[in-house]
Amino acid sequence: MRLVLGQDKQGGWRCLEDLCPHRLAPLSEGRIHESGELQCTYHGWRFNEQGGCTSIPQIGDAKAHNTACSSGRACVSAFPTQVLQGMLWVFADSSPEGWAEATAADGTPALPAAASPELRHSPAASAGLGDQEPLVPARRASQL
Repeated sequence: MRLVLGQDKQGGWRCLEDLCPHRLAPLSEGRIHESGELQCTYHGWRFNEQGGCTSIPQIGDAKAHNTACSSGRACVSAFPTQVLQGMLWVFADSSPEGWAEATAADGTPALPAAASPELRHSPAASAGLGDQEPLVPARRASQL
């Protein structure tokens, strides 16, 4: 599955499936609308951070527009995210249960298991590799 990532105006990360439900165009080719929503480049459909469709420009009638936007078929899968230890984590479950599991009771994202302090690097995991040359020489960012 392809994903599209972006930051909102407050610096929070958002993750959506990279597929517009209308014509299956990649949302990563779209843009961030002035409202902060992700806009599909193909027909201009817009999606909020929860993956809900908020705008279908081709529908002029307000009632029909609201009905179409609220349809589950007009939504995109959204995934919980968290920045931890300088890395962006995306939780792979977009269901309501997945969002609940990825969020602690106080509303803060839960710690990903792989980043847990209990899971430290073990010397046994790389036994015998310490004396090998790296495949790519280490370089400072200023050398790139």
